[in-house]
Parts: sequence; C-alpha cells; structure tokens
Amino acid sequence: MAGPPASQAPAHAHERMTQGDLDQVIKQHEMFFDKRPGGKRALLGKRDLSGLRMARRDLREIDLSGALLVGCDLSESNLQNAVLFGANLGKAKLIGSQLERADLRGAGLESADLTSANLTDADIGVGRIAERVAGGEIKDASMPDGSAPARDTDRANFTAANLTNARFNGANIRAAIFDKARIVGTEFKNTKLNGASFTAATIEEADFTDAELDGGELSGATVKSIIGRSCHELHPSLDERLAAHQKWLDSGGREGARLDLVGVDLRTGPSLAGRNFCAARLSRVIATGVDFERSMFLYCDFTQADLRSARFSGADLRGCILNGARLDNADLRETKIGGLPLVSGGLLTAKIRKASLRNADLRSADLRGQIFTDCDLTAVSCIDAEMEGSNIANIMSAADKGRGG
Repeated sequence: MAGPPASQAPAHAHERMTQGDLDQVIKQHEMFFDKRPGGKRALLGKRDLSGLRMARRDLREIDLSGALLVGCDLSESNLQNAVLFGANLGKAKLIGSQLERADLRGAGLESADLTSANLTDADIGVGRIAERVAGGEIKDASMPDGSAPARDTDRANFTAANLTNARFNGANIRAAIFDKARIVGTEFKNTKLNGASFTAATIEEADFTDAELDGGELSGATVKSIIGRSCHELHPSLDERLAAHQKWLDSGGREGARLDLVGVDLRTGPSLAGRNFCAARLSRVIATGVDFERSMFLYCDFTQADLRSARFSGADLRGCILNGARLDNADLRETKIGGLPLVSGGLLTAKIRKASLRNADLRSADLRGQIFTDCDLTAVSCIDAEMEGSNIANIMSAADKGRGG
C-alpha cells in the first residue's frame, strides 16, 4: 500500500480545527466525490480534530494521516480507502464505520470502539510518520530524536467487526476485543495479542505466525482453520530439533536444546509417532490430524493448541497443560492423562481448562484424578476408562440430564 499523500498541515504542529471549519471541509469533500462544482478532497493530515463529530459522513479517501482524532465520533461513516496512517484514534467511536482498504498503519487505537465496523482489506500494521528536516535528514515527525512514537492499540474494541483479509502484522493490540468478529484470511504475523478476547469469533485461514497470545482466549471462538509458521521453514529442521531435544533430556539440560514449536504448523511435517516431546513448548501448535501415537508428552505445554482429530492413542500426556486446547474428534484411546502417583502424595494429572473435547475418544484412557474445568465434553466416549477421582463422569452425567430435560 502506498504511503500517505502530502498533507496541508504545518510541518511541526497539529493545527486545531473548529467543528464549523471541519464541517465545511467535509462538505467540500462530499461535493468532490459527487462531482459537483466547488468540491475538493479533504487533506487533513496532522490536524487536531480531537472530540469533533464526523459521524455518518462520506469520507472516502480522506487524508487524515498523523491527525489527532482522540475521542472523535466517526460512527457509520464511509472511510473506504481512507488514509489514517499514524493517526491517533484513541477512544474514537468508529461503530459501524466502513473502513474497507483503509490505511491504518501505525495508527493509535487505544480504547477505540470499532464495533460492527467493516475492515475488509484494511492494513492495521506497523508504520511511522516521517518528515524531512533541516539538512535533508528524514526523522519521525512526532519525536525530536527520530525514534518511532508508541502507537498503542491496547483495549481496542473490534466486537462483531468484519476483518476479512485485514492485516495487523507487527501491531500491538493487547487486550483487544474481537468477540463475534469475522476473522477470515486476517494476518496477525508478529502481532502482540496478549490478553485479547475472541469469544464467539469466527476464525478461518487466519495467520498467527509468531504472534503473542499469552493470556489471550481463543477457546471461545469458532476456529475453522489457522495458519502458522510451516515446519518446513524451521532451521534447524524439525527432526534436528527433536534430536537436540532428546540430548537436552538425556543430559538434564546440559547439552542440546529444549524443543520450542510455539505456533508452528505440524500438519505437513514428518511422522511424530513414538517421539519424545517431554517438557516441550507446544502452545498454539497446529496439529489437526497429526499422528502422535505412543509419543511421550510429560509436562508439555499445549496451551491453545489445535489438536482436532489428532491421534494420541497410547500416548503419555500426564502433567501436560492443555488449557484452551481444541481436541474435538481426537483419538485419545489408552492415553495416560492422570494417575501417576507423586512422591509427595496425590496424582500427577494434566491441566485441562476451557478445552474442547467434543466427540473425543477416551476409551480405556487413564483419567484417575483428572479434573476437567469449564471444558466441552459433548459426546465424549469413556468406555473402560479409569476415572477414579475424576470429575468427567459427573460432567457427562449432568450434560445427559440437561439434554433429557
């Protein structure tokens, strides 16, 4: 996407506009797109428009690059192809706005409300405003030392927004709300999504490669498919990393390297049956349908991993963290999930919270002492499973009674 066009703003300050002056500029802008005499495209880069009203206006292709739009009301406005590069939209209202193909690179969206907005093909990634200063040197327009300003999108509200093919690459969107959003083909590469919420969102072919999701909740989303870093892109290779991990285990950590496959797509990699993954970092791995039969996973971290239809029969999953993992239709026959006596007393079990195990096959699994917290166990099969001390039987019984009622 091309950078922002030249603005009519002064070079080093945000010129304050009144509501009356803004209304006149927007009127001329709308006349321009209606092809009426006297029309003129609005070039409002680097203006201070904080708190002003621009709701339900035709703002297609408007230039607001670097503008101060804190607390502005842009609800239901048409901002298709608008240039908002580096603008500060903190606490702005963009409810129901049309932002298709808008340039929001480097924009600050802290606590902005984009509920039901359409951001199809918009770019919300990193960016910085720069200008030429004395001597011809290019520096950041907002920082005297030329360093990039902090552009924060923390706590932005994208509830029910259409984010089809939108690009958030490299952005900071910590604690953002994506509840009920349509996230199809959306790119979140290297994006900070710590603490973000995706409750009831639809996620399909979204790219979360190297994204930070610690504390984020994907468990409540409808996840059809996620794209991650392919295992074929790994250097060293997956087999080489597994060999180094085995050396790390055998040497008590003195040699080799602990296996870290966070966010990696394992679907097209080598066979992973009978491997030793003990204590590996596997959060957010994409492993739908992958064969893990008879593999060792003691103390692995599978937080928010996509393990739908994966084959774990005969595997050892004791001590694993499976919080937020998706295990729908997984083959977990004869797996060891609980039941290992500890020297200190009690049993070593997995940590399973807010995981989905719909239609999972747990026949003959060792579930002794295993507690499932806020998990979806719809249609799980536990025939011949060892369930002493586990709450799974009570959960399934309650679910059956609920359906019968």
